Amino acid sequence: MVCQSCGVNEATIHLTEIVNNKIVELHICEYCAKEKEVNTSPPVSFDDILSGLFDFTARQEGGDVDVRCSSCGVTYEDFKKSGRLGCEMCYQSFQTILMPLIKRVHGSTQHLGKRPSRLSGSIKIELEIKELSEKLKKHIALEEFEEAVQIRDKIKMFEKKLNKKGRPS
Repeated sequence: MVCQSCGVNEATIHLTEIVNNKIVELHICEYCAKEKEVNTSPPVSFDDILSGLFDFTARQEGGDVDVRCSSCGVTYEDFKKSGRLGCEMCYQSFQTILMPLIKRVHGSTQHLGKRPSRLSGSIKIELEIKELSEKLKKHIALEEFEEAVQIRDKIKMFEKKLNKKGRPS
């Protein structure tokens, strides 16, 4: 497409404006854009937003922004610039900064996972038993026996449901 302003160069900048409820498109070359002083830089980048969120969270929670991962050497500044951690140990090194950020973004710091909405009944029951069994182990390890008994009873109830469907326990 040729520049609508000079009619010579190829249009590389495409602007869309709404004027009096009508869409007006302008296709111009870089030279004409500079001449007309058209701002071609994006207003805000995703990195800027992410960086601001990191800083805000770190300040709010009193996180140590001078942290460095003992394993890979990534600093908070590196993390802030790239939005990426260097290794699995970074999660421990930056925990005081990451946990409030994760909670703010996702609403929780515990991954709950996803399941297909059309799982068959017996598969749902098996998954529920598996999750409850993990919870049962944790409660027993913490010597929270009252909660463990309630979970054990739920597991037995689900196992009965499975047996009724013809599955061995």
